[in-house]
Amino acid sequence: MTLAELQKILRKTDPAAVLVSPRILERVIREECRLPSLVWSLPHNKSFVCDRQVLFRHAEQADLELETDQLLPDTVILLTRPDAEELSNLERKHVLLKYWRRLFHSRVHLAFGVLPELGPLADDGLRERLACIGQTQFEEISQVLIEDRFLPAEADARHTYIEFAATYLELLYFAPGLLPNTFPGIKDSAAIERYLGRDVDASGLFASTRLQGAPDPSSIREVRTDESQEAFWTLVRCAQAATLEDNRVKSAILRMKASRIAPAALSLPTRQEAESDITVVANRLASALQLDEREKEDWTRQMILLLDKADQGVLPVEQRLLDDFQQVCRDHERDIYTLDPLEYVVSWGRRPLKRPLPSQKLVRIVRHMARAVGRLDEVRLSDTDRGRLSRLMNHALANLTHQLHSRLRPVLTTAMEDVGLKPTDPVERVAFDKMVAELLDRITNYGFLTFGELRDTISRNQLKCPDLTEPEDFLRGDPLLRLDTRLASLLDGVYRRGEFYVRWLERGTSLLFGTLSGRIFTRFLLMPLVLAWVAVYLLGFMLSMVPASWSQRLHWTAGVMMGPVHEWAEQEKRKQSLEQAQAALREESSHPTEPQTPAQPAEESLEGAKQPPPTPEPNQTEQARLSTSSAHGPSHWGWHVGLVLASATFTLALLENERFRRRCLIAALATAQGIRRLVWDVPLAMVPLETIQRAIAGWPFQLFYWAVFKPLIVLAILAWFFPLWFTRWYIVFAAYVLAALLVNSRFGKTSSEAIRDALMNVALLIRSGLLPGLVRLIVQVFKQVVELIELTFYRIDEWLRFSSGDGTISLVIRTVLGIIWQPVSVVVRFFMLVLIEPMLNPLKLPITFLAAKLYYALGPAFGLLPSLIHPPYAEYIGTFSAYLIALGIVNLLPSVGGFLGWEMRENWGLYRSNRSKNLGPLAVGAHGETVRGLLQPGFHSGTVPALYARLRLAERNATRTRNWSRVRIYRHEIEHVCALLKQFVEREMLALLRTSPSWASTPVEAGDVSLATNRFTVSLLHPEHTSRPVRLEIQHHHGRLTARIRDAGWLNELSPAQLPAFKTCLAGFYKRCDVDLVREQVVSSLTEPPASLEFASGAIFVRTGLYAEPRRYILNADDSASRSALNGMVFAWMPIAWTQWVQYWRDDIRNHTPKDLDAIGEKLLSSIHLRPD
Repeated sequence: MTLAELQKILRKTDPAAVLVSPRILERVIREECRLPSLVWSLPHNKSFVCDRQVLFRHAEQADLELETDQLLPDTVILLTRPDAEELSNLERKHVLLKYWRRLFHSRVHLAFGVLPELGPLADDGLRERLACIGQTQFEEISQVLIEDRFLPAEADARHTYIEFAATYLELLYFAPGLLPNTFPGIKDSAAIERYLGRDVDASGLFASTRLQGAPDPSSIREVRTDESQEAFWTLVRCAQAATLEDNRVKSAILRMKASRIAPAALSLPTRQEAESDITVVANRLASALQLDEREKEDWTRQMILLLDKADQGVLPVEQRLLDDFQQVCRDHERDIYTLDPLEYVVSWGRRPLKRPLPSQKLVRIVRHMARAVGRLDEVRLSDTDRGRLSRLMNHALANLTHQLHSRLRPVLTTAMEDVGLKPTDPVERVAFDKMVAELLDRITNYGFLTFGELRDTISRNQLKCPDLTEPEDFLRGDPLLRLDTRLASLLDGVYRRGEFYVRWLERGTSLLFGTLSGRIFTRFLLMPLVLAWVAVYLLGFMLSMVPASWSQRLHWTAGVMMGPVHEWAEQEKRKQSLEQAQAALREESSHPTEPQTPAQPAEESLEGAKQPPPTPEPNQTEQARLSTSSAHGPSHWGWHVGLVLASATFTLALLENERFRRRCLIAALATAQGIRRLVWDVPLAMVPLETIQRAIAGWPFQLFYWAVFKPLIVLAILAWFFPLWFTRWYIVFAAYVLAALLVNSRFGKTSSEAIRDALMNVALLIRSGLLPGLVRLIVQVFKQVVELIELTFYRIDEWLRFSSGDGTISLVIRTVLGIIWQPVSVVVRFFMLVLIEPMLNPLKLPITFLAAKLYYALGPAFGLLPSLIHPPYAEYIGTFSAYLIALGIVNLLPSVGGFLGWEMRENWGLYRSNRSKNLGPLAVGAHGETVRGLLQPGFHSGTVPALYARLRLAERNATRTRNWSRVRIYRHEIEHVCALLKQFVEREMLALLRTSPSWASTPVEAGDVSLATNRFTVSLLHPEHTSRPVRLEIQHHHGRLTARIRDAGWLNELSPAQLPAFKTCLAGFYKRCDVDLVREQVVSSLTEPPASLEFASGAIFVRTGLYAEPRRYILNADDSASRSALNGMVFAWMPIAWTQWVQYWRDDIRNHTPKDLDAIGEKLLSSIHLRPD
């Protein structure tokens, strides 16, 4: 199809439709939407509706490829012109269908544009439609349209509703299958369509905008792919060899390939032999999974279906899935042993050479089945067959996981209780059970458990280690070290014991963090001094980068702030420089000067030209060095110590005094506001913004900007990097002319736009939380790197283990390799995790940098810095090897400081006395995201809206490419998030509720979780009221989390003894979710019942009637007036102390009447009409 044909068909269907280039369309959108030139992306850049005069302000008749006498209507529809590649790659019907959709979308916009001013979209009509949609749903609609670039970020409610109507109707008529995941929050679509039907005649527009020859819209589904072929007899022989090797899956696949190219008489028998091989694997799998006859038949049928696709392509997913099933069978049938000669020798024979690993067997089975379940999304089966196979595999995985947990839970529970990690109250009992469950999840997902993961699990949970009370506690180790030793024996092959340096660090930090005197020393002396010295030193280091020629006073101040460490380093540098210079002079003076030749210049014959300067005597050098150090030493020492002490006092006040922190924050905000008022508000008050915009848009400024300013910027950059080029005025003038031509060329303008877009993208990321998100990203990335390193070592250790059925040669080879691998693994792990990773981790790099400064300054004084000039061990191992070792020691040893600092930070949270004073948010799942991190969009946060955005994009691509594998993957990830939220509710709320005596006989369970882009809803199921669940909903509104009870359900049936416990448990759960506002609490705090509540950024708008003026409540925790006006209304401003929380549940389990938290819990349900007590 040609461009002229498309334009002709569009003009015949709608004379207002015009194909324009993307460049012209972007100009029009910027003008009409009044977008700044630095905007990073344009909304609605596929089609746009505007006036004809606006179009011709940005384009000529020739640019539109229209006939010279063709007239356009007053309102035109601009559609992006397809390029030649797009027209050649797409079929004619697909091009017509695409532009039919765009024309229909634009016509919906026009239909809204001709509505009267007082019609349905006046203020009252718009408010009625928004009330029908719902505030939360409308915010989700706005977020989706902005993310998908249909709306600018500052669009108002009217434009959002119009764009929603156009997008919704377009999807309804052209791609109805995309609607549920485009707007997942819309449940009552019939009501939405009724309102849209009153505004727009969509069916009439659908018929009138249909392009001639366009096909009917239809849903596209995935199809089965083709298969590959190979030579028959070669495949049969290879299949027979695989059968002899007990690889039935490989034999079946090869026979299936052979059956496709076999002679007619051999095709069916060969296929039957392949199915027979798979039947053998299915029978072995039934024995491993303990299946009955009916389940075994179901598994056999599904595995034969997989076999039908397993021979197509290179290592298809179906083949890998069948290999996983076969590996499950092998793990079940074989016993696993470890061969450890070194441990046998070190223990003097107390530990056997060949040790069985019974726990490892079930762990391997679960891991292979879990890996098989993860491949289901990519399997090429129909939806029905995939659903059946998914049910079988998930049921098997659940049973295996239950067996694994039943086997390992008593081991973990007993080991933790034996070392002193015993719960003493209901809250700690719930935390204890959660800790065990998290460790079991870790073993299930990864197949092993390390000391670091064990420590992190204890650190982030509420059950902590007790303090060290006696010297024996230090000598034998704290509970974590004793638990490390116990698990290494009880979970041999599953648990990896901590390295010696990690255990020593844990033992040393237990004195600082696990004793009262150590905590006092750490909190009130060590930490303030270290943080103050780091801050002062880094500030001095930044000041030292300013050239000394600019300001001697500033350079002296930098030296004072960096202190004696900097002086020692500088003195060592000067000493080494003098030694090198003296060595060079002695080397030169030891060789006689060559006689002059007549060809040498006359200047070289002058007396003294070739004579080296006299070598300074050692005592002179030492005196010069001492005089240099004494000139600045005492003054630097005194000023530096005083500055560090003052900074430490300020740091201590910041760390320990909340009121001082708040006042410092208020002062910082007031200073920022004053600077903004001085820099921005006052100039704008003197010169209006419109005047500045007109001046910038005027031709004098534009001429100066393009002809003078931009070329000078380019010239300054070139002069900075190449200063020697600009030594003559004519060179500068020529460079300026070339820069002006380059900037104003097409390439220059394109580059300028690209740089502008990049800067705006970075600015947008910073506004959306780039810096904290970047910190979270770095932590997660390097945590995954460490986990990958640990997983690699574990896989190597696993391969070196011996299984029953392996031959003697395999036993000998694995034993020898195991002896070699054990010391190599210790050294490699130490280098990777202690010496290399801290140098690459940006969060650990500052500590590594400071450790390097100390090391390089103090190392020579204590003989810790090896000589790089003449290594003393060069004569033994060679010069090259000696230099490599010396360079490695010098460059990598400072990383130990970064490793120690980071590990000490993790060790702080191990002890009860270091627990947070108030209840705070907890992570959902193992990835560290809180509920806020799941719902709040931002850089490296907003997992849920990001998943839905990827799902929408994948569905659009799938309708074009007919490949639905990515769609299934994202759907599975959303289901995984729902499962994590359900697990979070079970472990943090319902497990604690079951400890109450009033709820012991009625265990409440978590039901289905409904997820949308900005909220989730969870059902609480009561065993006696299964048809009336309680539904809790947590929503995200403009950076704040709000909670509400969507459906009261069985709350009206609670007894007077059950209701207080439920209220208190709900309050604690809200704190764990980091909820800011609770709708029921806000309603109960108002003087009269509201008709609607609207949560905006930094405020609450309350309407007593649907058309009444809203009352605004400012949410500002730092404003005393705001806090007094919202007394009892803001849930986030009502902390729950840990001591109160624990005491409440202690009193509850003792059948006392707890009262401490009734004031908070009462407001959470007071606006719900419950049955009176």
